[in-house]
Amino acid sequence: MKKDTHYILIGEVSTRTGVNAITLRAWERRYALLKPKRTEKGHRLYCEKDVEFIEAILALIAEGISISQVKHILKEKAYFNTNTEANQNYQWQHYINNIVLAIKQFDIHKLDMLYNELLSLYPINIVTKQVIIPLLQMLGKNWRKSERRKSEIGIAEEHFFSVYLRNKIGSRLHHEMMHVRGKRIIFACLPNEYHEFGLLLFALYCLSRGWQPIILGANLPLNQLKPVADTTNAVAIVLKGELNPKLQRDLQHEANVLNLPIFIRTDDNTIHSKSFYTLPSDHVDAFRQIEKLTSEKI
Repeated sequence: MKKDTHYILIGEVSTRTGVNAITLRAWERRYALLKPKRTEKGHRLYCEKDVEFIEAILALIAEGISISQVKHILKEKAYFNTNTEANQNYQWQHYINNIVLAIKQFDIHKLDMLYNELLSLYPINIVTKQVIIPLLQMLGKNWRKSERRKSEIGIAEEHFFSVYLRNKIGSRLHHEMMHVRGKRIIFACLPNEYHEFGLLLFALYCLSRGWQPIILGANLPLNQLKPVADTTNAVAIVLKGELNPKLQRDLQHEANVLNLPIFIRTDDNTIHSKSFYTLPSDHVDAFRQIEKLTSEKI
């Protein structure tokens, strides 16, 4: 290998691109998209061109290209004449349909196989956006319908998947947090907010970028934020939930005593405050906003 070429290990590539090591290895073995060099001990080595290539892959996936089509497109530097968006939508729907079938059958083995396959091929933010969120929305909608009339997906099925997903996310967070030493960031749900899936998935994405999430869970009293921030030296706080007028005033009070930026993940786009920032729903855009504002504070 050339002496003037700078090589980096797979862990740094994962941190820089947000693509975990398992996915990078899958792209290499299953689709021959990457050909990293190896050390004498077999460790993979990547150069800057490899990083640029990975970013090009991510750009294509974001545009609706399936991973199986990426190599041909990059090789030919042209897009298929077929309806790529329709093909990709079909692929995501295919995964969703199969996961729903596994949920209906309470088949933990099939569900686990499908979930692991998705995460081996695509970054967590893509899987979350294209499969997990639509699936949770579908299950929630069917769950509400089941209260009025019998539905194919009921409360038991929704609980089955919720327990599975919570365990998978929790296990991955626990495992990967043992290996990162980046900036610390606090995640919590606002008072009376108990739905933490979106928060946990975003925490997992931040973890994939090398940050250390400190997860405080659902229904956290706001006065608990400052002690945790002081103890951990966190650089930011991410909160999830809806802000009523009283809660907004309480949060502004807490923001006055906290010397770090506060970010809110909420469905209410009308909220504007000098004390905190609202985040977009897309994980990549949200992380970039946090990264930019925390860097400005340093």
